[in-house]
Amino acid sequence: MSARGARGARRQSGKAASKPSTEVTSRMASLPDDLLLRVFGFLDDAASLLDRVPLVCQRWRRLSRDPRAWASVCVDAPRYRRDPWGEDSGSTDDSYEDDSDGSSGSDASSDSNPATRMQAAFKEAARAILLAPALRRVKFNWSQEDAHCERGLAMLTSALRRTRAAVREVAFPDAEHDNVGGLHSGLSTTAADVVDELLQFLRADKEHLRVLHLERVLNASSLFDEEDDWWGVDDGDDEDDDPEDDDEALSVKVADTLAELQQLEELSLYVDAKPKYQPGFLGHAGLPRLRRLKVMPHYAGYNPDNVDGMVDLVSALLGGAAQTLRVVDLSHDFYPLRPRAKAQLGRCRQLRGLACNLADVGVVRGMPHLRELELLVNDDDTHYLHSHNLANWLDPAPELPALLRANVDLLQGCSLESLRDLRVRVVWSPAFPKEVFGPHKALFVELFGALAAAARHATALHLDVGDLGKLLPEAFARTLQAMRGLRVADLGSFRADLVPHLVGLEQLREVSGYIYSREDKQKRVDAKSIRDFKAKRPDVVCRIKA
Repeated sequence: MSARGARGARRQSGKAASKPSTEVTSRMASLPDDLLLRVFGFLDDAASLLDRVPLVCQRWRRLSRDPRAWASVCVDAPRYRRDPWGEDSGSTDDSYEDDSDGSSGSDASSDSNPATRMQAAFKEAARAILLAPALRRVKFNWSQEDAHCERGLAMLTSALRRTRAAVREVAFPDAEHDNVGGLHSGLSTTAADVVDELLQFLRADKEHLRVLHLERVLNASSLFDEEDDWWGVDDGDDEDDDPEDDDEALSVKVADTLAELQQLEELSLYVDAKPKYQPGFLGHAGLPRLRRLKVMPHYAGYNPDNVDGMVDLVSALLGGAAQTLRVVDLSHDFYPLRPRAKAQLGRCRQLRGLACNLADVGVVRGMPHLRELELLVNDDDTHYLHSHNLANWLDPAPELPALLRANVDLLQGCSLESLRDLRVRVVWSPAFPKEVFGPHKALFVELFGALAAAARHATALHLDVGDLGKLLPEAFARTLQAMRGLRVADLGSFRADLVPHLVGLEQLREVSGYIYSREDKQKRVDAKSIRDFKAKRPDVVCRIKA
């Protein structure tokens, strides 16, 4: 081929290569604004909207001012890990943990130095927060062991200070268990000026903010004293510097900020069992638009009887939103509610979903619209009852019979006609206190029978009860006998003598679980019971294993 022919071929190749891009641009130019906004509204990556869409959409400069184009965008500030023994691990690639959803852009991963990548990711997050008119979610992912990138944080806080974005969801990280057994949180150890900027950002966005997930910031004190600081965090040499004073000041700021977020519809809190909360912080109205509430306490070795702050906080949140709440989750390590908090929970008559301690199950009597119910059984519930009465730690809980009887009486004659999903979950130590549950076996059986009768319209049952199924087999047998409309049964680990009760469930379509046996001979018997069930009910999808 001659030189002239080669040049012609290259020109034709260049035209062919540019043709797809030109076609995309021309096609976009022919689409109406509303359709383009709907298309852009599905993108959750800020980098795509800021860097790529302008290359193919000539109208992006104008359309980018419309919040609908940013409706799905989530901005995550990434995390930079430290070695658990306090050594800075910034020189290794695996010390960087990227929790972002792609919004950090391609530049954040182009440098092999994790500190540089972190700074670039902070820059991308700050750019999105500053330029976007609206965002679906902003999530801050740093934690206590972060080697904070001061320049990156400065860029981010500057963007938070100047942004006009309407943000629907804001999430802070939950407290974390490290690999040496400690529980740590990031926001409560972040520099005071950064915390102030974050809280000011929440207050500025109060008209648009609908979902807030807060980490452990209402804590009463640090888990470790200053002399036990394993993480290399410089707390200063001032002997008069009391960390509890700092925690109390932070808790007041957070509570004051919460009180201003009157448009919140979903709130998730991870707090100490002794939070620095005083009655009245949320006012008499509380959070009047709240629809979903989750409170996760962490007891950190505290005496569970000393929980006045927790009672005040939960009572204020439930009482202020009793008419609007639809989902309440109090199942995370919660002890039985005190009477004042339980009374406020009972006022939430419009609930569709509830997760709570088994000892509080009687409140469902006043919840006719309940569709999902999850109950937690905790071996520490007995410890709570001991400490409340200052009884010996190992003696049978003196209040347990009265508590069980009260719930049985409340459930008698109760019919949860809207309930479709019932879950029972056990959280306990390996040495479950048989000496506590054994003397009250009949009451537990009666309670589960009353609960099953009230939940007889449910179509799904999920059990995760472990050894409790061996201690109280009659309780779960009565449960299956009463819930005749079950279509799905997930029994977890259970005894083989429950299998015959499954045969008579005419509506059953799917069953799963594990029959636990230690002896080989018993395993063969259990396997035979499974085969017999499959033969009698070939219409049921059986996933039971022995």
